[in-house]
Amino acid sequence: MLRAALASLASICVGCSFFTPFPDVELQGGGGSSSGGGGAGAEGGGPACDVETECSNCPSEMCPAPDDPIELSVDASALAENPDSALTIIDGLVAEDILFIGTFRQAVTLTVPGRSGVTGLTTQTGFIFRPFNADVITPVTNCGSDDQPFSSGEVFFTSMSDAGDQYVVAGAFEGDYLRFSDTSQPMCGTGGSIVSAPAGNGEKFAPFIAFARDNNTGIEGALTAINAARGNENGYISDVAALDSSQHRVVAVGMAKQDPFAQSSDFDGSTALYYVLAADGPSLDDMVVLNRRICSANDFDQGVLGGLRSSITVDGDGVVWVAGTGCEPDDSDGDHSFIERIPTLGLTTFDEKSSIDLGTDEAPVGVTKISANDARVFVAGTYSGEPFAETPGAETGTDDGFVMAFERDSWDQGAAWVTRIASTGKPEIGALLSAGDKVFVTGTIVGDGGISPSLACFTSDEPTKGRAFLAALDAATGDLQWLRFDGFDAGSPTENAFARGTALAAGGADVFSAMSIHGQLEMSCGGATTNPSNRPEAWIRPYLGIVR
Repeated sequence: MLRAALASLASICVGCSFFTPFPDVELQGGGGSSSGGGGAGAEGGGPACDVETECSNCPSEMCPAPDDPIELSVDASALAENPDSALTIIDGLVAEDILFIGTFRQAVTLTVPGRSGVTGLTTQTGFIFRPFNADVITPVTNCGSDDQPFSSGEVFFTSMSDAGDQYVVAGAFEGDYLRFSDTSQPMCGTGGSIVSAPAGNGEKFAPFIAFARDNNTGIEGALTAINAARGNENGYISDVAALDSSQHRVVAVGMAKQDPFAQSSDFDGSTALYYVLAADGPSLDDMVVLNRRICSANDFDQGVLGGLRSSITVDGDGVVWVAGTGCEPDDSDGDHSFIERIPTLGLTTFDEKSSIDLGTDEAPVGVTKISANDARVFVAGTYSGEPFAETPGAETGTDDGFVMAFERDSWDQGAAWVTRIASTGKPEIGALLSAGDKVFVTGTIVGDGGISPSLACFTSDEPTKGRAFLAALDAATGDLQWLRFDGFDAGSPTENAFARGTALAAGGADVFSAMSIHGQLEMSCGGATTNPSNRPEAWIRPYLGIVR
């Protein structure tokens, strides 16, 4: 099925006017452009960016061109004041099929070429879709007890993972229940599959993990909260990962003030703490509460909900790794991050955990993502100052991004390498995954920047909300394999113009990236217009055969 989907890409996108490669990279040995402020110019030693010679002649091995992309778009007439959150791809996976999840906003219609549109009915609506098949988009709506859409509520999708012949979606919702349905069924009322909130939850967020069969738009079961959340600053799950796909076991990380699942007495009811759970389908197996809370300094943006900057992965031996931005309860200064190692016993219960801190009060670190292969554990996020001074490849940064690797067998003895993602303004990391001998990272760079020796080369003014990037690093050394940017119009972007990398999925030799955009987007080194409107869009781009 997967190969059939890939084989159909060309036929799906023949004649698509939105296709163009974006070789927006300047190659210069160890050099940077002339701009400063902690971005590319801080690298020094390279020639000034020459669009005609540098960008147009970018070597293909360092500047991969994607195969034809799939475009999602939103009729955004009602979103002029809030385009930044209008359409976002959150996560994706490649299993029996290729799936992505995302959100879009109220009073708009989400469309994919060749398929009918789906209209959002709530403040924020989740959706599941298969971008390379003529399959349905699956809207997800929160509903009230009267079987009507819960107009003031929101749905947060945060993560998805493969679970053998099932996939799982995690997040939170407001309302009495959450209905999964395809476009032929009513958003509320009869039909579809339901996830219920705990009694008395009201308008607070209820965490959930929903299990669905491949090629099925409904869900077969869900792990849901028993206790009502204490306010919208908690009560959600931020990331989920497969623990044992053959048995449909998963692990997840979340945050709450009181135990959502009535399993632990370690919550005190006053401070929101991180927790990790293991679930066998819709049944909870075990839970452990971490001695971590949100830091008070908030040097790094915590996202819409505090604690969303946490991530979980499982290595080949079944060891669970968790990373997040958080402080111990008695730590009142600065932002710290942590990596937690939690072995499992029989794939049902957790063993004794151990942890390390990242960052200091003077040089804070914010972790966004974690991933692992057989040899190493990788984390990515944002940092400032010199928190990695003893690590190979470390550089001083001013609100820059990073990817860092730890040897799995000696992870608490210091990092093996760190790679800086320079940015004039604060960057964001959208996704991190290890595949083959590479580590792939995507996100947003505000202004100039990149990963030395390849840095952004743009003719347009700097947009205030950034450009999307996609990079591949050598998993053993952190060296840059290739780097790709998506730029803007050669003129001046509007205040709300942006592009951001938001999700990655890998399967076999192939990688799929998601990018969200708003405003007129052009190939800076060629001038080919791809989006002449101001509507929010998301592009899913396949890079076939690049994992080796």
